[in-house]
Amino acid sequence: MPAGYKTLKVETVGETKWLKLESLTYVDKDGKERVWDRVVRSTPKTTEGVDASMIVATLRKDHAEYLVTVVQYRPAIEAFCLEFPAGLVNADEDIADCARREFQEETGYSAGPDELVSETLCLSPGMSTESVQMVQLKVPDNHPPPVQALDDGEDIEVVLLPMADLLPSIQHYCKTHNVVCFHGLYAFALGLSLRTD
Repeated sequence: MPAGYKTLKVETVGETKWLKLESLTYVDKDGKERVWDRVVRSTPKTTEGVDASMIVATLRKDHAEYLVTVVQYRPAIEAFCLEFPAGLVNADEDIADCARREFQEETGYSAGPDELVSETLCLSPGMSTESVQMVQLKVPDNHPPPVQALDDGEDIEVVLLPMADLLPSIQHYCKTHNVVCFHGLYAFALGLSLRTD
């Protein structure tokens, strides 16, 4: 933590099966005491303190490369969301194992070994301690037809988006299907579109 900042007290204000609301008292760099509210997951974390895996996976189909994304209803925003496949870690689960398990459950695709595992990433640092690690996966070219293994209450549609035209494809899909795009997916596509090769 930068010089001067110090957490004095953390109080749990409310708790459910999945989340806790905490009120955190801290001292800022000027020595002033401040209070901040935050949301914390109540679920297991990896040994590094990570809540979930987020999967960036590609597959080849008809001589083109596609990004594997999913659409699911998100009650918190009362809308469908286009996003990367992702999922919470189980107790004592490695993040790469979590990614492969969640990817198979949500999309039905099996993937080869992970190619890249990111550092710990925050999702909404102004509001939550929730963190993920991104895992890059590739679906083998000779993949069998996908069969999802969804958890009770999950309703997930797999959407393959062309990597060659990712940002316009996301914009078109969201507009024509009336869905909200997860900011990380949009930023990923925007970054690719800004490349100057």
